[in-house]
Amino acid sequence: MKKLLVIGDSFCHGVGTVSHFKDKQNTKYAFGRYIADHLGLEYVNIAEPGSDIQRIIKNGYEYIKQNKNEIHLVIIGWTSGDRVGYYNEDTSLQMLGQYCS
Repeated sequence: MKKLLVIGDSFCHGVGTVSHFKDKQNTKYAFGRYIADHLGLEYVNIAEPGSDIQRIIKNGYEYIKQNKNEIHLVIIGWTSGDRVGYYNEDTSLQMLGQYCS
């Protein structure tokens, strides 16, 4: 079955639908789920709250590279261009331009 891939930040992840934090349950109620159901596509949501644009691109690229024959449609939710993040497996640090001087 062809897939709808959703990548992006908290809005694409569905933050607030179940939890105000990163939680796989949020993706069940994010807008991408309804689009995938309407189009009859398998739904894959790898969006992560707090992601900056570089992280969105990296995660999306890696997923598509590994699953290129299965992807039918991709939705990319761009975040603010001045969001900068530093990430590792345990934590992340985000900086927004409007708070830096």
